[in-house]
Amino acid sequence: MTYSDQHKFGSTVSRCFLAVLLIPLILVYTQSISKAEPKLIKNITLEGDLIKQDKKPNIRDNISGISIKGDILVVGSDEGADILVFKKEDDLKYNEAAQACIPLDGKSCGKERKGTEIDIEGIAWSKKYLYVIGSHSRARKRVKADKSSAENRKRLETVKIEPTREQLFRLKLDKEGKIVDGSKVKKISLRNLFANHKTLSLFQTIPSKENGIDIEGLAVKKVDDKDRLYLGFRGPVLRGNHAIIMILDFKKDKFKLKKNDPKIHYVNLDGRGIRGMTETGNGGFILLAGPVGDAKMDNEKTRYQLYFWNGEEDDVAGVVRKPLCSVPVRKGAKAEGIELLNKGKADADDYQFVVVYDGAKKGGATFFTCKP
Repeated sequence: MTYSDQHKFGSTVSRCFLAVLLIPLILVYTQSISKAEPKLIKNITLEGDLIKQDKKPNIRDNISGISIKGDILVVGSDEGADILVFKKEDDLKYNEAAQACIPLDGKSCGKERKGTEIDIEGIAWSKKYLYVIGSHSRARKRVKADKSSAENRKRLETVKIEPTREQLFRLKLDKEGKIVDGSKVKKISLRNLFANHKTLSLFQTIPSKENGIDIEGLAVKKVDDKDRLYLGFRGPVLRGNHAIIMILDFKKDKFKLKKNDPKIHYVNLDGRGIRGMTETGNGGFILLAGPVGDAKMDNEKTRYQLYFWNGEEDDVAGVVRKPLCSVPVRKGAKAEGIELLNKGKADADDYQFVVVYDGAKKGGATFFTCKP
């Protein structure tokens, strides 16, 4: 055997040996992917007149936020300015409560409504209050096939500024889902907070689907006997794929922000923005992440992912956060809201959560489980 033949033989053996070593690793990797699939338990039924209607404002097909406390389930729509309140009737079945619709702007609910759109994107419930947040975003008009070139050019060059979207609400509901007697729906805007922030101020005038400001996640936890809010931003996603989480602290029990700059955390969700978030009850949070714009990121199985965040970490050392599991895509719909059902159970074998979809009838509320 010549030297050349010996060299070829040695290379072949080396490649075969390497392949033998890699096979177990490939199997382990494949198994880890399969384990990352969530388990679908059951669809949740939401019944009532308003959740059925498909006329303006179309609440039925535009559910974008969810929160559950005891037997009361609340959803919000990015159309109109209403939140719908449901009361548990049976296992995973909810009916509209006695006061099914709460207009956050004080106007009429349902078909009588005209004009106002808050663009509700996040809902979170503390022990005492229900918080609801608008996207605080701006929008560029879409081109339409029935418009002329000149009209479509004007639409593309027009950015809508809607102050009604720039609001954070706080309200008190009783065990029946009604506003507590004597209490009012309170609201503040975060517009000036963003305008004075060194990073977010640069994105405030940019439309949300173009990596501008767009709040879609909201969670709350008690710190020093006060509510602390966590805002998850769908956009902007900064260079290096860093999504933003902002922390808001209030003055005692007053719905008034502290003057100091809010704390910002940067999490690397592999280019995704935060589409929803929920507290675990143990200090951490589950983040529902997806595309910043309307792009079909990756494929249907990996477009929306769940991540765990402990509430303190920053991914600023080149680390990409590992997903817990994928969230299935519903045809023509986007995963927009999440609520964890087994909060505070540190010994739980899995996360039990509900996802709602913008674009699915009645929100397409679905109950899943996912391994930590």
